Formats: sequence, C-alpha cells, structure tokens
Amino acid sequence: MSYSTSRKSEIKHEYLRNIKRFASVYDRTKETVVLLPGGMGSQLERSKKRYQNDASLPFRTYNPVWMDLGLLFSNDTLKLEMQASKRDKGNHIIVPEGPLRFLVTAYDGTEHYFREHGFNYIVFPYDWRRSLDESGSYLLYFLQRLQTIVKARKGHDPLPSTSLVCHSMGGLVALRFLQRLRVRSGFRPQHITRWLKRIVTVATPFYGTSTHMHRYYRGEKLLNILHGEQKVARIAASFDGPYILSYLNHPTYESYKAAFNRRGDTPELPRYPLRDAADPDNQIADPSDSAMLGRYPPWVSARYLSDTRGLWRILSKRLPKAFQDRLFHIRAVKQSTWTEQHWKDIDGSSYDPQSQKSPLVRGAIGQGDGTVPFWSARLAQTPDSQIYSVSNDVEHGKLMEHDEVLHAVDKIVTTGIKPTSSIRRKTYHGQRLASPTRAAQFVNDVRAGTATRDDERATDPMIWRRILEETTLC
Repeated sequence: MSYSTSRKSEIKHEYLRNIKRFASVYDRTKETVVLLPGGMGSQLERSKKRYQNDASLPFRTYNPVWMDLGLLFSNDTLKLEMQASKRDKGNHIIVPEGPLRFLVTAYDGTEHYFREHGFNYIVFPYDWRRSLDESGSYLLYFLQRLQTIVKARKGHDPLPSTSLVCHSMGGLVALRFLQRLRVRSGFRPQHITRWLKRIVTVATPFYGTSTHMHRYYRGEKLLNILHGEQKVARIAASFDGPYILSYLNHPTYESYKAAFNRRGDTPELPRYPLRDAADPDNQIADPSDSAMLGRYPPWVSARYLSDTRGLWRILSKRLPKAFQDRLFHIRAVKQSTWTEQHWKDIDGSSYDPQSQKSPLVRGAIGQGDGTVPFWSARLAQTPDSQIYSVSNDVEHGKLMEHDEVLHAVDKIVTTGIKPTSSIRRKTYHGQRLASPTRAAQFVNDVRAGTATRDDERATDPMIWRRILEETTLC
C-alpha cells in the first residue's frame, strides 16, 4: 500500500474501534448525538515508527502529539507540521482519536449533559489540519459504519434518530458532508430522513473568522514563546484545512449579498468584510484571490489558496429543502468581535514577524463570540426561524459547554423547534481556566528551563484548559 492508502487504513481502523465500543453500550430506546468538535478539539496520535512500506503496518504504538506534556517539553508542535506532499512530518502517520483528553477532556461538560439527559453520545474526531474534503468523506464513512455495526449488534438502525451537534469548525465538516451526500449516486434529498434527524451548528464560521489570517503573520502567542513567531506561522500555513477559516471569497459574498442585507433594519453584512487598507471604501481584498498572493508571507501556499477557491464554490451551493429543514444554527452576539478588517498591501516576500507588525488592522467592531462574527455563524440561506442567538455573554471556546446553549441544542434536537425565549441560565459545565498571565508565565518558565515536567503547574488542568483555549484555531 502507498503512504496515503496506509494512512487511510489506520484512520478507519481507529474509527471502527471507537464505534464498536459505542455499539456495546448503545441503547435503542434513546436518540443519539454525534459531536463534531471544533478545530484542534480532536486528539491526534502519531505513530512511534515512521512509515516505510507495507511491512511497517499495522502500527502498534501511537503517542499523543496533540496534546499532552510533549507540547511543551518535547517539541510536539513541530511534529504537527505537514509536508508539501501532504504527508505527515517524517512519514509518521497521524490519526484522530477522540476528543482531547489530557488532564481535561475537551467537551466533558457537553458529554455529561447529553448522557444525563438520556442520549447515546459519541464523538466524531477528525484531523483538523487537513482538508474539509477529507474530513467530510470520513464522516460519511463513520456514519455508514455506525449504522452497520449497531444494526448487527443491536438489531436497530441508529441513523434516523441521530443528530449531528457541531461546534465551530465541526459545522464546516458537517456542511461538506451534506454537500457530498447531496451528489451521492442514487441519493435523493428526501432520503436524508434515513441518515439524520437534525444538524445543529454552534458558532460555526461558515464565512470565516476574525482571527485566522493573523496566524499566517504572527503565529500563536503561547506557542510563539517556545518556537518563535515565524516558525509557528510556517507550521500553521502548512495545514491545508484551516485556510477555509479566512473570510469568504468575494464571489460567495456576491452570490448571497441580498440575503446578508435583508436581515431586519440593519444589514448583517452590508459590504464585503476584508478591505484594502489604503482605500477601504472602494477596494475589496479577497484573501483567496491569486492577485493577493504577494501580500502573504512566502510560507503561505498558493496551492492551498487555489484549493480554497474551489472549496468555496462547493460550500456555497444551496442545500435542498429537505436538508435545510433539519439544519439549525446557534450563534453568540454579545462578545466584541472584529466584523470587518483592513489589509495593508505589503511585500509579503520580505515579511519578518520579529520586526514588522501584521498588515491586518481592525476595520469595525461588532457582534459575535470574540472569534466568529455573528454574520458568519449562519448560512445565508437558513431562515431566521432556525437561528438561535445566545442571550448570555459567552466567548467562542465556552459555548458548547454553556447551559443556555446545551438546553437550546436539546430542544432543537428533540422537537425541531428553536427556543422562543432566551434561557437565562449562566452555568458553565466545562473546566475552569487559569488566567492568560499565569499560563504564559508557565510557558515562559518552560522555555527558560526553570519549569520541568515535575513542576506542579505541568499537571494543573486549569493551565492546560487555558493553553487549549489560547491555541485553538476555531
């Protein structure tokens, strides 16, 4: 087998293992929730041995690469980098293996809620570094195998009573899956009833985030402490999947401009959100346009930008009504969020993050969750009756474990109707976070060699939850 075929085989093997474990405790009297985590919310495991040929398989030993103590003490961040061939660095195969679970389990509050409220619950992990095409394809495989294995063991088809609950980037994976299902041979839109009951997205950046492009210039603050801004920015640019997290391309905006501008008295997106800094009133700056390539640092991939243009054409296709009737969006509106940005026309080939500021500057502040603008967290085609806006002031990373959101998801999944009134509960079910200052000080101490694996902070779940929040793509 080739490297690519071998990697697929290992990933599918991991999915089957998790599905079999789920099937052993499946309760046919309960509905099922499949959680799709946000970007960087899935645990990634790396083969201890490198792939050389067929004789290398099957790999018996995988070690966490995202994330555990190795993130700070063994340069695991560097091991996440992808080669231009899309192979994992050093030909070590990386597979997704459930939600993050080092000291704190990502979405543990979500899992507790749904189990306590009588649902079967399983996570669909995916390699957030890689393309939505790949992740959407694996979701199709995952659901097919879930159906086959549960039917064989329990004599019951789980899919008609299964709902996808998607946080952040997970909603984009679900959308790519729906677009793939739409063109599947022999499939008719009304057949969606055999596959899924509902699809609920929470804070999904359907049209981009306010934060992602900065990573190509400035990296990530906590990881920069260990490896420097340029190296972290290069690693981020080696991932083809997250390129879709930059703002939507201009053709997609134009195709849905009327929908964006008809929302109430104030248009949600009155004009294209990324503008040329020298003339923002008259000039757009489409991040996936090849004409903009010169503004990027040299480590940004022209190939991935081109792939993103093609992906926008797919994602912007209208969904059949039978699909749309099952699709609901939950979004936050009370965190100050960049809703428009301006982009300076720099010579990206000579850009140096240590001596130059990011060419991206604030254009406007508006509603959102601090990461995803409110106008981006819904498909333009989705009717207002299927959009729920969170009444509490909740930031992006905490939404999927907040009481208001969980109760809204529950009602939508159960009844197909969004809550008509805001839920005032303010309970947060996830792990508490250390302050940004405390987490940064610990990482600085690791860099200086004054904090080792024996340091009590190395096993402080509050610090690791903060590290997760600070380094999450979306």
